[in-house]
Amino acid sequence: MHDDTSGTSPLWRDPAFARGFRELGSASLGIGAWGLVTGVAMVKSGLGVPLSLAMTLLVFAGSAQLAALPLIVQGAPMWLVWATAACVNLRFVIFSAGWRPYFGHRPFWQKGGPCLPGR
Repeated sequence: MHDDTSGTSPLWRDPAFARGFRELGSASLGIGAWGLVTGVAMVKSGLGVPLSLAMTLLVFAGSAQLAALPLIVQGAPMWLVWATAACVNLRFVIFSAGWRPYFGHRPFWQKGGPCLPGR
């Protein structure tokens, strides 16, 4: 990546930034559509906008949100809602295991990348 320590060149002019923006463009449409569907489903089920926004920020996967939503609306016990979301999210453990050969040797801060605060 281009390191400009003088601070005169904006990030969006970096060729790596432009390449990343182009590569993420097509995926962003699908992610945006999935977010819209999940958000509309939450609000239409009666959760309300503030609770829907909180769930969006706190729950990692939209599929876990959609799996937990009918349970919340029906008044299921919280342990069941948590167990359902955990089971849906277990797939990320499998995904992470597949990436271990590529990222396992890196320090912790590099594994988190842009997900860590201040990055």
